[in-house]
Amino acid sequence: MLLVLKSIRQKIGKDIGDTVDIAIWHDTEERKVDVPKDFAKALKESKLKAAFDKMSYSHQREYVKWIEEAKKEETRFNRIVKAIEKITENLSLHGSPCCYLLANPHGRF
Repeated sequence: MLLVLKSIRQKIGKDIGDTVDIAIWHDTEERKVDVPKDFAKALKESKLKAAFDKMSYSHQREYVKWIEEAKKEETRFNRIVKAIEKITENLSLHGSPCCYLLANPHGRF
């Protein structure tokens, strides 16, 4: 069994329990997250760009998506501040230790 996101199921006209044909291949393309300018500036000013760059693609994507989903500028600003705090604490958006912490337990970059 393979779980398929609701957004993908909607695009292909399938529902939970439906059968689909899939193709799997090894993806070797580098994944890169487009970091919004205001968040990139905050990372640079906080000297956390290297820490963010060491995070997994998934963690980076979660932070960026969370910031970009803010509807108000004030909310966006507050989310950037919170993201900087969490990255400073070596945490993912959801509070678990980030991968780069495991590779560098002393927190030095």
